[in-house]
Amino acid sequence: MGGLPIRSDYGAGYEELDRDHALLIDILKQLRASTNAPPSRLNDLMLELRAYLDAHFEHEELLMDRFQYADAAHHKACHEVFRKQANDLADAIEADCPTAISACIQALETWIDVHICDVDRKLAEHLKKVGQSPA
Repeated sequence: MGGLPIRSDYGAGYEELDRDHALLIDILKQLRASTNAPPSRLNDLMLELRAYLDAHFEHEELLMDRFQYADAAHHKACHEVFRKQANDLADAIEADCPTAISACIQALETWIDVHICDVDRKLAEHLKKVGQSPA
């Protein structure tokens, strides 16, 4: 059984982003626990995930633009990869294939782990450097 690792060093180190990430992790955990649930339950979670992603990525990208983050293009490209993986999960849910659903969730979990602990940490360091403190 897979699952998103919870490590003591988990997080970007920027309270506002980490609070948002905790919500994303919660949705992923619910998806993991619901792999064999009826498609209607999984569809509801997917709607929640997509709505959250749109708002969260928009927020991060606004911060990148506002505070002239040099690696913004790469960071935004990473967001697009996650959106594609979320679309793959939606397709697996539509096909009602628990094995594919589980594999897609694992890919999302791996992506978020790497993204938060690497890419988002770099953004957090930049925001701290330019004096942008979390709200």
